[in-house]
Amino acid sequence: METDDVELRALGETDIPQVVATHLAAFPGFFMSLLGAGFLREFYDALRQDPAGITVVAASTGRVVGFASGASDSRGFYRHLFRRRLFPLMAALLRPCLQHPGMTLRVIWRAIAGMSSSSAGDRQDGAELMSVAVTPGFQRHGLGRLLVGRFIEEARRRGVERIRLTTDASSNDGVNAFYKMLGFTVTKNFITREGRTLNEYRLHL
Repeated sequence: METDDVELRALGETDIPQVVATHLAAFPGFFMSLLGAGFLREFYDALRQDPAGITVVAASTGRVVGFASGASDSRGFYRHLFRRRLFPLMAALLRPCLQHPGMTLRVIWRAIAGMSSSSAGDRQDGAELMSVAVTPGFQRHGLGRLLVGRFIEEARRRGVERIRLTTDASSNDGVNAFYKMLGFTVTKNFITREGRTLNEYRLHL
């Protein structure tokens, strides 16, 4: 696979099903994946339409083979997400929450946290890189680096001064080395409510 054959562009409406499929393949068993394809469709469509959303897709012969997504104001984005799409999101979450009852409280907690946070404060804290995924067969060819690079370019164009992200600290050496190679530095290590140990990275633009 040659990266010269891959087009990098902004997420389009028709790309969403393939982005969702790429997400599910890349992050099996993760919280967002457990929420289901319906929730992910609403989520990525909201990122596409929100002024703060930044999603870059890599396409080969018209097929999405990777993406990098996030927001220049993630707290503002989450607040808008749950306010503007509450009913479609609740409908999408019905089956996953019935299958995993403990997930309901996690969803509610994250919704409240997002809606009650200050978007102005988040803008001061920089952009958030939420997800980077590349389909098997296109991995280990520098495509992830190109996607994150384009994300950084767009964030800089919007006047963002810092980018942050979180990733697993344990059994995740390749991903941690990837972000360090791109110039991100670990600023915090913490344990989530679910018991996952995460590294928080930041990049100053």
